[in-house]
Amino acid sequence: MALSRHRCRLHQEGQPLTKLLMEELMVMSESIKQLIEFDAEVDRRIRKKIAEIVEMTVRGISPFDRLPQYLPLNCNREFLLNYTEQDKRELVESFVAFKKFAVAGELFRDEPAWNRVKQLGREKERILRARFVPISSEKRDQLRRFLMKDRKKLVQTIVAKRFPDFHLDKNVKTIIGNKRVNAIIGTVIYSKPVLENNKLLMSFDLGSGKTDGMFDAYIGVEKPLYTVRATNFFAGRYGSFYYTPDELNILMDECLDLLEVLIPIFEQKVKEALVVPPKQA
Repeated sequence: MALSRHRCRLHQEGQPLTKLLMEELMVMSESIKQLIEFDAEVDRRIRKKIAEIVEMTVRGISPFDRLPQYLPLNCNREFLLNYTEQDKRELVESFVAFKKFAVAGELFRDEPAWNRVKQLGREKERILRARFVPISSEKRDQLRRFLMKDRKKLVQTIVAKRFPDFHLDKNVKTIIGNKRVNAIIGTVIYSKPVLENNKLLMSFDLGSGKTDGMFDAYIGVEKPLYTVRATNFFAGRYGSFYYTPDELNILMDECLDLLEVLIPIFEQKVKEALVVPPKQA
């Protein structure tokens, strides 16, 4: 509205229309630039604050001492038989750096830590591959009979009991992959108001198509849009696959046990990032 009035006033003063349009475009360009810069700065603050959580999750600092099964030396115990105590200490430090990169991106890239964790991952993959058992046709049939509408209903029933402050939100297009695209089949999204005109997000991906039967959960904030896989904060994770209602129920319980500890700290860090200090206001 302000730009339109500005254009009308200049036109009445006899300035050429082309010049008016150029001036208006310059004003709009500067406004957009400032908005992008503001969002980028807020995004950096969010990522730095969120990375602070990793120091707690990987080291098992309260309240994450309630989740010992996700600590690096616990969830990888059988793969560390040849590690010395010094090796284990270095591995924990590498997981801290690696998981900061996992939740905050390039701000925390650490190649040596990445390589150390990936080396362990390759060893785990070699051992686990030898134990692999193909999925039976019976299991696949069970999954096909477990309709998506019933899967979503089960998720909604469980979340309503354990996270009453979060509500189904169909206005959020998607929070997977940090892209605003149309809703994805198999995704159930929740939100909770935070601060002024913003939302905390919580999403459950039940899989579809080639990922049918795969389970994952994401948390995030709407403005500026930032999302992260919940298990990216931890060295270990809950299960990944389900074929029956009972199996999905178990996965949901394990996931929500983790989220009940993680989300309050996540919300606190998001608020710290979004509230601009007085000296910057």
